[in-house]
Amino acid sequence: MREFTVIFRSVQELSEFMALANQQPFDVLFVRAGGVSNAKSMFSCLSLQLNSPQMVRILADGVDVSEFCENMQPYLAQGATA
Repeated sequence: MREFTVIFRSVQELSEFMALANQQPFDVLFVRAGGVSNAKSMFSCLSLQLNSPQMVRILADGVDVSEFCENMQPYLAQGATA
């Protein structure tokens, strides 16, 4: 399991992130105070607030996530690392 903070500044960025998440064979989740939601779900993504930090959790035991983490760089909140 890995967690990192992202921020989406536009609907376009959010759409790109969702497409990236949907290409992964592992779970990609948004973690919020009320629980977790599927980052591969359009409904979950549309419920996010733009320009607000979001915690992302990936559940990828035994799966190489380095390419995904590299592709996450444009969405990372300032000071966050993937």
